[in-house]
Amino acid sequence: MKLKTTLLVILISTIAINTAYAKIANKYYERKLMDTDVDAMNGEGDTPVSEFINHNRTDPKYGERYDFKRFVDYEENLTSVVMKDGKIIFEQYNKEDIDSHFHINPMSMTKTLVGSAVGLALCNGDIKSLDDTVGLYSKSLSNSVYNNVTIRNLLRMASGVNKNRDNEKEYNRMIRNRRDSGLNDQVEIIQSIQDRHSEQGKVSIYHTLDVTAASILISELTGKSVSKK
Repeated sequence: MKLKTTLLVILISTIAINTAYAKIANKYYERKLMDTDVDAMNGEGDTPVSEFINHNRTDPKYGERYDFKRFVDYEENLTSVVMKDGKIIFEQYNKEDIDSHFHINPMSMTKTLVGSAVGLALCNGDIKSLDDTVGLYSKSLSNSVYNNVTIRNLLRMASGVNKNRDNEKEYNRMIRNRRDSGLNDQVEIIQSIQDRHSEQGKVSIYHTLDVTAASILISELTGKSVSKK
């Protein structure tokens, strides 16, 4: 009986010690290694700055050759593509089953593509200013909580619409779902949102909804989807 009790106490103590160690290790990782980046990874924190300046950059000199092979051959680099004057002049694929016809899920890379489409609309004059509100350019967004959000704050994910990322997976699921026609209604999803959780421009929350609103903006402004821009 004493042996069983002793073994049980040892087992419970071991579990308690491992749990405590895991919590301590996690806190150490967050505080010491990740520092303030944890807030950014969780989609929280101050609104990102508009640009980053490299104060220690090394400018290439005309006529010098640079070897980028180590970069393109990096094992975690899936593919590398270089374009010049609208033409592909170099491409490399680092996995045997991947080529130029392979379709991948770009996930958050689409955020960059949507931002680029907005930038193109700005350069083309379709958008007059990033400080204009999205409701000026999109009838659907003018009838939503995004009506008075500026395009700049939309791109910075600082609309104030998102409180945190707790509901992001649910919205991702709804946006990905397709009806029998093969379509879904992003406008319906955006217009179903009624509340704003903070003043726009005050805090950046990494979230799907602001990017979805930006894609609706581009679609209604240009008559084309982001993928066709």
